[in-house]
Amino acid sequence: MAGEHLDPSRRHLLDLPVMARIAVIKKDLWVHHSQYDQIEFIMKMMMDNHGNQISAECLAVLGPTGAGKTSFLEARRRSKDEWAQRLIHFQVKPENGYRKFVAQLFEAVGEPNHADAAVRGSFSYENFAEILKAKNKLGLAFDDFHELGKNNRDQLGLILMLVRGLTAKPCSLSVFAFGLSGAVNLFKKEDQLARRIERISLNPWQENDPELLDFLDALEQLYPLRERSGLTDPTIVRTLHQYSSGVIGLMVNLLKSAACYGIATGVEKITVDNIILGHKAPSGWVRYLGDSYLESPV
Repeated sequence: MAGEHLDPSRRHLLDLPVMARIAVIKKDLWVHHSQYDQIEFIMKMMMDNHGNQISAECLAVLGPTGAGKTSFLEARRRSKDEWAQRLIHFQVKPENGYRKFVAQLFEAVGEPNHADAAVRGSFSYENFAEILKAKNKLGLAFDDFHELGKNNRDQLGLILMLVRGLTAKPCSLSVFAFGLSGAVNLFKKEDQLARRIERISLNPWQENDPELLDFLDALEQLYPLRERSGLTDPTIVRTLHQYSSGVIGLMVNLLKSAACYGIATGVEKITVDNIILGHKAPSGWVRYLGDSYLESPV
């Protein structure tokens, strides 16, 4: 039966028109896998220990572009889970400077017009702790933490000192720093903060990694293709790894393009050939569509 490999909650998508199915494939999805499940568990545990220590437990998640860091944080932002709703999300901007950093911090916590947002003197941790209590926030998640390194030395020192202060009482915020591997050098500039942060490195998957196979098996059940692709077939895995080097974001982009080729060509599955096509021409599947399809928005 067509679509029997799909998760039952996704089978109805096969009834959609071609361009609507392609739009589903192109939409960003978060697929749980063990590496990020472990990160989520650690984050929950650290936040559960809120206030039980002199300074909050903190975590740095470091890895290459495409490792899924931003996708993970976006999924947490959309999550209805109680622990996820206690996170403050902070997208680091390069060369922001200390004063703009403080203003962005207040905006991230939902108080952009607070008097302390336009800091003129020392930062009031007591006032900020009151805001955290009122907003029920226990963690501060930075995306692109490495971008802080683009500030000049003095501004960076002030920012890191502020972040360190947020981890201590009265705020006791658990800081979660997601960024490129080079962000580890920032911690060397603030010894006390460095001692409070546990570090996890996101390494690319190896071709025979069981976690990769689990991930591909999960994706197989989500993309609305009529036929089973057999994504865990060794030949497909080898091809995916060859063109992505095991980086999750690159692999997902390849699979999206290959799935679009599968629909546009009528093959209705991901094959080695359309993975290669997806690598060479990610949007090349468009030329396989008839004129009537091209008039429809994706």
